[in-house]
Amino acid sequence: MIPGPSVQLTGEARSGVIVLRHPAWADFEEWSRLRELSSEALSLWEPDWIGNHHDRKAYKKRLSAYRRLASGGAAYPFHVFDPRGQLVGACNLSDIRRGSASVAQIGYWIGFPHMRRGYGLGAVKAVTRFAFRQLGLHRI
Repeated sequence: MIPGPSVQLTGEARSGVIVLRHPAWADFEEWSRLRELSSEALSLWEPDWIGNHHDRKAYKKRLSAYRRLASGGAAYPFHVFDPRGQLVGACNLSDIRRGSASVAQIGYWIGFPHMRRGYGLGAVKAVTRFAFRQLGLHRI
C-alpha cells in the first residue's frame, strides 16, 4: 500500500460496484497480463513504451515512484477492480498542485477485455469525488 491516507474508493459501473485501491506488488501478474493483452488497443492514447515496461523490475520502479509521489501529496494512483475483484484498469490523480487554485490531472486506462462497460466512467467519477471532497481540490 502507498503511504499516507489509506484510500479505497468505490464507484458504479454498468455491471455493479467497482473498487479503486492503491497498486500493490500482489497485483503485478494480473496487471502485467492485462497490459500486455491491451497494448494494441491502448496504443492510440499512450506513448510508445521503450523496453520491457511490463516486467517485474519496471513494475517495482513504478510502485516506488507511486509511493514517493503519494507520500508528498503529489499523486494518488489507483487500480480499478470489477465487482468480482478482477483488475480491469487504472485511474490516477497526478500532478497535484496546491495554491490559490488547487489543481490536478486525471488519467485512466481500461484493459481491452473490459472496455465499454462503464468502468472508466465509474473510476473517473470516484476519483473526481475523492479529489474534490477529501483533497479539497478546485479543478481537475
